[in-house]
Amino acid sequence: NMIAPGVVQNQYSAGTTYRIDRDSEVTGSFMFAANNSVTGPSFFGPFITPPGVTPTVTETISMKQYLLGLAYSRKF
Repeated sequence: NMIAPGVVQNQYSAGTTYRIDRDSEVTGSFMFAANNSVTGPSFFGPFITPPGVTPTVTETISMKQYLLGLAYSRKF
């Protein structure tokens, strides 16, 4: 595992609400976080490198996300 800040840099979202009647509505939303990678020193580098040798082990992590939401609401 690598200690790294959040990987996501660009995120896009959209949503809408449709009123069914005076007391009810449906809401939908979508979010997309574009793929991004971060490279850095590995946490395990010191443990897998022989003694006396400077650890040069790096890791790369990447992430992209999708989110879909749907909600129904009713006023009482």
